[in-house]
Amino acid sequence: MNEAQRTLASFVGAYGVTGVLLFTAMLLGHKGRVSAHIFFIVLFLAGFGATLYFAERTGSYYSFDAHAKAIHMPCAYAGTLSALLPVGSGLLHWRKKAPLLVHRVAIVLFLVAFVAASGTGIYMVTTRVAR
Repeated sequence: MNEAQRTLASFVGAYGVTGVLLFTAMLLGHKGRVSAHIFFIVLFLAGFGATLYFAERTGSYYSFDAHAKAIHMPCAYAGTLSALLPVGSGLLHWRKKAPLLVHRVAIVLFLVAFVAASGTGIYMVTTRVAR
């Protein structure tokens, strides 16, 4: 396995772990286990950061279809920035300054952006050509 393939594998692995961490954090939040929920949110954000790092590294080894990239990149930026919505609303809810509904709406907005970025990203990766 060459460096490009190892980097792509690291990206896919980090993405998978991040998805599991997000699911676990959401499940714990839904069950009202706030301390564990916050802990897993922190782990998710660290995993998300690692995923973004490996995505950037992967991009240095491969070229992608221009149209696929043009569609994916705005979705990726929106997905990344939208992670601030549930984090911010969660902190406000935890401090009793925002109702739970605000946090839930923020979660839905983030998930829509995350799924859009994931779907377009999966398609973009299928168009890869080694540099």
